[in-house]
Amino acid sequence: MKSVLRIRSRADAKDEIEDMRKRFGNSFCEESDHLRGDYIYDAQVHTLSVARFLIIAPTVLNRGVAIRNGQLHYVVVTMASGQRGFAPPARVWIQEWFGPAQSSHMPVSERDRPRSAAVDFTSAVPDAVRQKAFGLRTACFTKTRGCRNAEEFLPNVWQWFGMKP
Repeated sequence: MKSVLRIRSRADAKDEIEDMRKRFGNSFCEESDHLRGDYIYDAQVHTLSVARFLIIAPTVLNRGVAIRNGQLHYVVVTMASGQRGFAPPARVWIQEWFGPAQSSHMPVSERDRPRSAAVDFTSAVPDAVRQKAFGLRTACFTKTRGCRNAEEFLPNVWQWFGMKP
């Protein structure tokens, strides 16, 4: 997640996209929507090949960078962990917006609490808050049962609900 924290500008995003291409090879995806001028770059890390042996729960981390009209538009990180059986997966969605209209408001969606959370904020939040927002626990990749709720992915996420830094 340290690489996501380095993205603060279009130049940083381009460096990260190049790094994603080198590191992820075929797991790297580039999409484009020329009507709105968006270019979206995604990369994924997952445990699906090991999870099929029932050693660990399937866990996936996605990270994406969007460029709109030549400017950094957003950075998004999602993490989900499935459970054996029919239980719905636990997940978190963290999205940072860049652009001229900035606010330091940081809403956290409670819609599927405690299983899932979505954190949405702008680049105007202080760096200390930003580091906490992108502070995912990667231990979910190695847990036998995976992560079962949003707080296991992102400690103290529910304390942020309605938080204004």
